[in-house]
Amino acid sequence: MTLAAPLLALDAALARRLEQAEATTTARYTAAQALLDPASGSTASTIGDGLAFFAGAGSPINRVVGLGTAQPVSPALVAACEAFYAARGEACRIDLCPAAHPSLTVLLAERGYAAALSKHVFVLSLAEWDSAAAGGSTIAVSAITPDEAELWADTLAAAGDDGRLNLAARAIALPNPHKADTICFVARVGGLPAGGGALALVDGVAICYSTAVRPAMRRQGVQRALLDARLAYARDRGCNLALVQTTPGSASQRNVARCGFQLAYTKVTMMRPVPG
Repeated sequence: MTLAAPLLALDAALARRLEQAEATTTARYTAAQALLDPASGSTASTIGDGLAFFAGAGSPINRVVGLGTAQPVSPALVAACEAFYAARGEACRIDLCPAAHPSLTVLLAERGYAAALSKHVFVLSLAEWDSAAAGGSTIAVSAITPDEAELWADTLAAAGDDGRLNLAARAIALPNPHKADTICFVARVGGLPAGGGALALVDGVAICYSTAVRPAMRRQGVQRALLDARLAYARDRGCNLALVQTTPGSASQRNVARCGFQLAYTKVTMMRPVPG
């Protein structure tokens, strides 16, 4: 009988580590986007212990990460976040980690913020991960070469339910192969690209993200094969912790749970609409 891996200590220190890892890699995304598309105005700004990101009008990257995870939050800090996005014509969105200082929750309520979306944050100790129990798939997964960046972005952009190339999704995906901390992977079935995923290595934390599978290739273990390949790659390079964020109730949530990830916390992106 295989014993379950011991649970991680899910405390404020771990939450700070995870949030800071996400903030660091997101800053590198905005830097890559700024080089690829200078007209986007992509940038990052430190506000208190958080980072505010803007990667172009309407980008899902546009939000504040890590605010309140290391110190109390003042009204002036929240006002600075709002000014950052108001100057760019965007609604102010702030990630609310449950381990953040209570002052952040109070201020967001006072200023009329409402929940825009929520994400489960899953973690896995790579020291406890049993690669022998991984999917054992025959699906070919490999890190892309520099000249496969466009292929990788196209693969993710064609992974919507209709299977058509989504240019907006492609634009969001394309900066990832150009990030300093990121390795992108492609899975092939019968020699054809079936799906892709990204892996950021940040201070010992392996962040698995941007995972997508083409509709015709689903239910063949492609997503699990992509996850196993990235975990093995990260552990071989000294990472001791893996991080995945999923939409509550999604297929991705079920996949990471089967792989041994445990739920660290659920965080909510709070939004204050643009006045008027």
